[in-house]
Amino acid sequence: MTDTKHDALMEIGKNSLSCLRDMVAALNVDYYRLEALEIEMEDACTGQSKNNVWGKEWLQETADDNRHTMQDGAQELLDLRAAAGDCKDRDEAEQRIHEDPLSIEFRSGWETDRSELATPAEARILLSTGGPAVQIIVELDRGEPTRAVLQVQDWGTPWTDYYEPGISDTLMAYVACFFE
Repeated sequence: MTDTKHDALMEIGKNSLSCLRDMVAALNVDYYRLEALEIEMEDACTGQSKNNVWGKEWLQETADDNRHTMQDGAQELLDLRAAAGDCKDRDEAEQRIHEDPLSIEFRSGWETDRSELATPAEARILLSTGGPAVQIIVELDRGEPTRAVLQVQDWGTPWTDYYEPGISDTLMAYVACFFE
């Protein structure tokens, strides 16, 4: 395979992994904390609060002392909103992952015990087909995922593993949604 084709495959893998990371980030958001921060920041901006923690009087008295706390809360809120994307809660993030693959297929390996024949040894989560094509190959042990590999392919190229640091955590978090 020429360097140009390989570079193109690696770009496909990089873009696909970026999408998977976004979905996993939304899955991992603490939506209760996000909601609490939204309420706190809204109360701080309007000077109203049910428990008067962020009320106008309190803000005026302690403005300098609490400026950093407010900035930290605002930054945390922005980070959580960015990670959540369009998702309103964990269920919605999980639903997005469940709707992502084109197909999920299973196969068994050679077995010496007939009772093991129905237990899949490998799964393939097909994310896109054609040129380019992307899939995740999942090794299974007693039906549970133990390893996942992102593979990419384009017209005239074989399936090629894509790797970068941290990919395993992302893939396993994504794959886990299908084996719960």
